[in-house]
Amino acid sequence: MSQAAQPVCGLDAAAVRSWCALALERLAANRDLLNEANVFPVADADTGTNMYLTLRGGLQQLDDDSAAASSTTPPSAGAALASVAHGALMAARGNSGIILSEYLRGFARCALEFSRGGESDLGRQLTRALRAAATSAFAAVAQPAPGTILTVARVAAEAAEAATAGEVTDEHSATEHSATEHSATTPTEAAQYQSDNSAAVVARTALLAGHTALDATAEQLDALASARVLDAGAYGLVIILSALERILDTTLDASLDPTRPSGLAERTSLRAAIQNPNDPPAAQRESAVNGANTDAKTPAFAYTKENAHLGAATGYSEEVFHHLDHNQVDGEFEVMYLVHATLSEQEAQEFSSHLRVALQEIGESVVVVGGAAHLGTGLWNVHVHTDWPDQAMRAAETLLRATSDTNARLSRVLVRDLTRQVSSNHTVTTVICTSAPGIVPDIARGGAVVLLARSGELTLTDIARGRSEAEGVSRVIVVNQNELARHVRAAYPDDHVVVASDDARVVAVATALTLAGGGPATAELANTLQDVADGATTWRLEHPSREELGAILATQLAPQAGTLPIVTVLADERCPVSLLADLHDGLERTNPSAELITLASGRNGQGLTVSIEWVDE
Repeated sequence: MSQAAQPVCGLDAAAVRSWCALALERLAANRDLLNEANVFPVADADTGTNMYLTLRGGLQQLDDDSAAASSTTPPSAGAALASVAHGALMAARGNSGIILSEYLRGFARCALEFSRGGESDLGRQLTRALRAAATSAFAAVAQPAPGTILTVARVAAEAAEAATAGEVTDEHSATEHSATEHSATTPTEAAQYQSDNSAAVVARTALLAGHTALDATAEQLDALASARVLDAGAYGLVIILSALERILDTTLDASLDPTRPSGLAERTSLRAAIQNPNDPPAAQRESAVNGANTDAKTPAFAYTKENAHLGAATGYSEEVFHHLDHNQVDGEFEVMYLVHATLSEQEAQEFSSHLRVALQEIGESVVVVGGAAHLGTGLWNVHVHTDWPDQAMRAAETLLRATSDTNARLSRVLVRDLTRQVSSNHTVTTVICTSAPGIVPDIARGGAVVLLARSGELTLTDIARGRSEAEGVSRVIVVNQNELARHVRAAYPDDHVVVASDDARVVAVATALTLAGGGPATAELANTLQDVADGATTWRLEHPSREELGAILATQLAPQAGTLPIVTVLADERCPVSLLADLHDGLERTNPSAELITLASGRNGQGLTVSIEWVDE
């Protein structure tokens, strides 16, 4: 058997794809359920979406890499897993998605080592890969909490180690206190481990332990207990483990223990059976994907949106999935970005560790995943909830300046308003691009997903990432380049594209969007925003002088009957304050009725942008 065809962890390249495809299918089927049960760390109802889109990015990368590979040299299982991990890292979004990407990355790194030799037992390979995945995911989170996806990852790995008579080597296992203990491996399972299907036995054992850990999540985390639900991210990982077990179980003896679920024990509810002794029984596990379990009993009651009105009679609350106060968020904004840097393994580890510490000082829900160029790229995906988006970016840039890579950079910077996200009264349908970090918070507060061009220009891939955070069949996309607008229109013909060619026009468009109150992304709204952008006259002064500003005031701001000028000034960080004072005084003399709005651009430089928009009195 060629090195490329040699299975790793029981998987060849084709089986890797089958695992991802089946997991993606099952995540899609359970997407709404996961979203509704999402209460930790913030009840923003997107766990299912985040995990689905993250894994979809991994599968797409695998397909792209496979198509580009030579037909005579098919990819190895290790290479296939590396492709999935890289694609998931690039596509990862939200707390759960970024943690999932690091779980897959840890799995892939371990599998790549096995593809080069060493341990030959497929079951033990899988056990070590599950442990590596759990360890990587745990290390990526600045403040790991029990009762989450991390707990399921840890417990599943411990169960796999027990099945292979391995030792628990994860240093974090001893420090993560948990009420959950996985079920002991049965003698039958231990005996069957010696068969040729050892990887399938390990996958089955890990899945069963994952189910047990999932059932205990509400007892470990106050937020889940308060909402009386099981953890959504934990169930997402159980779904992924169920797909792995299903792909590997082609010869597994289903009679190992007929009382235990096989494959995906699909749940119709993530309702936690705690606190109220009068609660109806929890929904029984039924395997709708792998075939109905004829021994399972139909539950007396299963919570759905359609029967929510029965809550008073059954003890279920109509707000069971959103029991928490939605105004309680652990930071005003969610900030996500990619870091590109070519660093040594030691430098990469230090960067990751130091960045987590720095972000903890200004925010919560800190996750930093990725690392050195072990899988072909030096790439990190960063996530934090904070009140200070610009500081979250500067934290990474400050650390990067101390590394050996002078070309290190940030990309795909995305910011959204968490308060708006957790509120069911607001729907975000607009994506706005800007290069001025200083105006990002106000744009996000106004009801848009913000894409910041931190270094270089935004791309169509960045737009795709931003629009995935918006809702609706169509979106309003505000871009700052005509060429990018052309590509967006071609890629997303149902969207409505607005061109605001500089950041002063972006401010005008964002203000108009706020005044419009958001709402559906319609052609009428887009046309209104485009009129606002086109109606502004702007000047960019890289090295502004009093003479230049005086000329603008004298020639452009003479009073006009029936109209008032709105003058917007975006000042870079080193723009002389005296110039801004002169501008204010000159405007008072030239046109006292003018409204002056002065904003910090947040850009490093001494320039400023001036915009004048005339409106009816």
